[in-house]
Amino acid sequence: MIEEFGRLSKGDIISKFSDEHEPDPIAEALAEIERFQEEEGVFSSHRPSRLEFPLDRQQIRNRLEHSMEQLILEATDRCNLRCRYCTYSGNYRHRRVHGTQTMGWDTARLAVDVFADASRETEAPALSFYGGESLLAFELMKRVVGYAAKKVNHRLAFNVTTNGTLLKGEVVDFLVENGFLVMVSLDGPPEIHDRMRVYPDGRGSFHDIMSNLLALKQNYPDFYRRKVGFAVTLSLLDEVETVADFFAKNGELFAGRPVSVSHVDSIDTELFERGILPESDAGPLRRFYGGIEDALIAGTELSPVAKGLIGNNLRKLHERSPDPLGETVHANGICCPGARRLFCTVSGDLTVCERVNQGLTLGHVATGVDSDRAAELVEEYVALSAPDCLNCWAVRMCSLCFANIFSDHLDMSRKRTVCEIMRAQVLNNMRLYCSVRELNPDAFDRSDEAV
Repeated sequence: MIEEFGRLSKGDIISKFSDEHEPDPIAEALAEIERFQEEEGVFSSHRPSRLEFPLDRQQIRNRLEHSMEQLILEATDRCNLRCRYCTYSGNYRHRRVHGTQTMGWDTARLAVDVFADASRETEAPALSFYGGESLLAFELMKRVVGYAAKKVNHRLAFNVTTNGTLLKGEVVDFLVENGFLVMVSLDGPPEIHDRMRVYPDGRGSFHDIMSNLLALKQNYPDFYRRKVGFAVTLSLLDEVETVADFFAKNGELFAGRPVSVSHVDSIDTELFERGILPESDAGPLRRFYGGIEDALIAGTELSPVAKGLIGNNLRKLHERSPDPLGETVHANGICCPGARRLFCTVSGDLTVCERVNQGLTLGHVATGVDSDRAAELVEEYVALSAPDCLNCWAVRMCSLCFANIFSDHLDMSRKRTVCEIMRAQVLNNMRLYCSVRELNPDAFDRSDEAV
């Protein structure tokens, strides 16, 4: 009813909800909404008239030519695991599958040259290695790091995303020596992790990863404490408590370490049709969120998985602008294509980011980034999205981006499906935020709390 307030007439709202409620209670609710609007400034029915990107074409060009932040190299499209939910497993439409290629040196060198020239004004540039399993291209990594360290400014940081199975010996020594940030994929205890993250012969990878982590922590404790984080894919919602318990009970490895938590993408996939993933019960996830609420009210530390699950969503709500919507609203989720994260495929194509992979190409290492193409993508996204976004109550809290709208083209049907999921998440976060602040008004004022 709140969503229709100001968009439909009072009579139309009463008619719309007449199957569920009597007219008098609906009228009373509308009067209450109107009173709150007048007295508290909430439930505004105002809709902005323009959706815009905050940068014009010249500013997009400037960002891409002078202030590029991160280059991500697809060092190889090979992988030594066959994770069943992997984007490249063959279970997702419009996505590549595991390949056999490793990026050539000339391709990598040209990509670094493009980035070095385009990041001259960037305060803290970063170079990341991605796969496949990027450590399978270790020889290339060593050569790229040596070249980039001389070519890009001295503040260049290095990152790698890895499944953790090759995290040992000379590889670890090299990562430590060059101060890499290391993100390791680990989904929880062996009975959960090994169900999805397996070798080609079906063996689980859990024990190899844990052995490598224990050795890394023992040999390089300071590096482990400062530079290692974990990426959890929650394949079944009803296992969240078991996963959280695993990370909490193994505090010697995970306490204080950043943990990101993501869900399996349920769109454009055949995982469920093929029985690879069953439908799961959301009850344990709701119960887990109840525990997060209790911890925030009590002011106690959240578990690593709880922090990873809610990320900074509650912090964003707490620090949101109190100003009413004006006539113009920005497309909040999308980046300046290629400026924050430029992805270079194994064959040298330059794309928006690793999440769209070969899609949404911006250029090639031989020719550089086409800023006009980047501007065209922004303009197309805004034009397609405006009719929906200008009438969406969550527009200022939206984080949807090119990856959410892209299948094999900018697909509004796909975006609308993701929009429904996003609005439900925002609503749940708002409920959690309000419930906590009612009993602990200062819960989000501590700058050290990762919420």
